[in-house]
Amino acid sequence: MGEVSRFIPDQAKRAFFALFPPAPEALHTALHQVQYQSIDRQVPLLHSIAMLNVLIVMAVSMADGLPRSSYAWMPILIVYSLVRMARWRASSDAGPDQAQRAAMLKSAARTTNILLALFAGWGTVTLHIGLYSHPLVVPMSMMFGGICVTHSLVSLRGASIGGMALTVFPMAIAMMLTGDFHLHALGIILIVVGVLQLRINFEQYRNMIAALQLEAENHALAHTDPLTGLANRRAIMAALDEAEAEFARGGPAFGVALIDLDGFKAVNDDHGHHAGDFVLETVAERLRALKGPHDLPGRLGGDEFIILFHNLSGSEDAALRAAHYLVNLGGTCDLDGLTLTVRASLGYAAAPLHGETAQRLLHVADKALYAAKRDMRSNPAHDRRAAA
Repeated sequence: MGEVSRFIPDQAKRAFFALFPPAPEALHTALHQVQYQSIDRQVPLLHSIAMLNVLIVMAVSMADGLPRSSYAWMPILIVYSLVRMARWRASSDAGPDQAQRAAMLKSAARTTNILLALFAGWGTVTLHIGLYSHPLVVPMSMMFGGICVTHSLVSLRGASIGGMALTVFPMAIAMMLTGDFHLHALGIILIVVGVLQLRINFEQYRNMIAALQLEAENHALAHTDPLTGLANRRAIMAALDEAEAEFARGGPAFGVALIDLDGFKAVNDDHGHHAGDFVLETVAERLRALKGPHDLPGRLGGDEFIILFHNLSGSEDAALRAAHYLVNLGGTCDLDGLTLTVRASLGYAAAPLHGETAQRLLHVADKALYAAKRDMRSNPAHDRRAAA
């Protein structure tokens, strides 16, 4: 649809997107995954329908005694479909990444619409030139095969809509342009069927988007801290397990930093829990502002925070990242004219220097954190950055 959209007037684009609104950008990754899984299952069916239609045309051509030259080229389409199926399966078995899956989906949509246009064109031509003794057999076979294909492509909005338009409407218009009253009536019926099928496909697509939206919201509720909006304990621990597994497979090193707020209990006791919540929210905002592209901050609970360091280049990298957070995290914040002070202690650990498992790194970082807190209590001016 992207290539075609350049040639569509802006008003037509607005009307199209009003009828068939695109998925929210936040759902694009999940949508691509669902689309790929759906099409991966449908590819054998889609090509089987194409090959069946070709065989029907060949059978009708032979039954009518047409010269072989009129259908001898059609086995090429069968071979093409078999090759496409084999190539798709090979690519799918190789475990494509996100970009490769997107390219496969685009190729599948483009190929499907080209084949549907070819079939619809052949059916329309044969209807007008009266090639077959029963002129409706081939056009109707092509059209109903196309409807089956486009219904199977509901997850690919552009392919489903484009395929339906190519399959039904040209054929219906061709029937209405003949001098046969019965074909006029059949053409009108096909237009109604096409419009209804488009509506059905759209509703199914919208339901799929709604389901993905609900799934994303449920995932956010289950993996996000409701007060701060940071990753919660469940999410951060799952991310730690993934980082550990990747490291064990020879992937990049990872590390953790544990942060504990100093004097937080006094804020709650002196000014109330609303003040404590405000401090926690302020810390979360600062963590989000400070985080690098390979960092994941989260809240473990209470006044405890954690940062997962991905793609570490070494223990020095972990030390620099930890210092970056500690130096910039503190300061004051204002709550309705009340000045509150944010102070924090931090302990960090990095693989493989301090351990090779998430559990070990958490243990080392926790010991370093409380060593830093002891140093702070004995010497308030001491740098509270800590390492194992």
